[in-house]
Amino acid sequence: MINLQRFIKRFLLCFSFVCIYYSIHLSQNTGEKISQAVYGLSEGLSQSQVNTILQDSLGFIWVGTQDGLNRYNGYDFQVFKNEIEDPLTLNGNYIYDLVYENEKLWVATDNGLNYLNVYDMSVGQKLYDPLDDASILGNNTRVLFLDQAGKMWIGFNKGQISIYNIKKDVFTNVKNLPVSSEIKCINQDYFGNLWIGTELDGIIILDKTGELLDHIQTRSIVNCIEISP
Repeated sequence: MINLQRFIKRFLLCFSFVCIYYSIHLSQNTGEKISQAVYGLSEGLSQSQVNTILQDSLGFIWVGTQDGLNRYNGYDFQVFKNEIEDPLTLNGNYIYDLVYENEKLWVATDNGLNYLNVYDMSVGQKLYDPLDDASILGNNTRVLFLDQAGKMWIGFNKGQISIYNIKKDVFTNVKNLPVSSEIKCINQDYFGNLWIGTELDGIIILDKTGELLDHIQTRSIVNCIEISP
């Protein structure tokens, strides 16, 4: 069963992000206790507009903002930004999305796809090459999604899709799609089909190889697609 909900996938978009720690007590006499702490610029967050949050296998919290990537260790923030004179830094500071796979943090920025080793903090990149048809389709990345086979689907600002086989380091680019607006979200159903929401062109459904199965027109932005079991 497919349910479309118009709620924002990337939460905490205003002036701070809220870490909520909660413990649920099973005793009938004790209800759920929730405590919260607010973290913003004064606590070291690089910027107040938060687009995405992710936790890695080491327990660190990664926060993608409109001006930098932040790693929170429970005490303070370490900030990662582009440094013009250092090619081994992030390509862009506007962080749209994050995916964690095999000790690598993949980072969708407005100027390229980056990956960061969570152990040694080394940064790499996958950039568009107009002279190479096998390269990623573009640099203005928006959405990252890891499918059931471990391949990463990458959505761009103009409706393009690249599928990245991480193990083989090979891109497959999906072309001739009936959309031209920004990719907003990607999800996968039980049958392995990919549901992709867009800003202005509704929803497209692709099989796991990228072949178009259906195009559903909507009157609103599709920010999130929820697929129930």
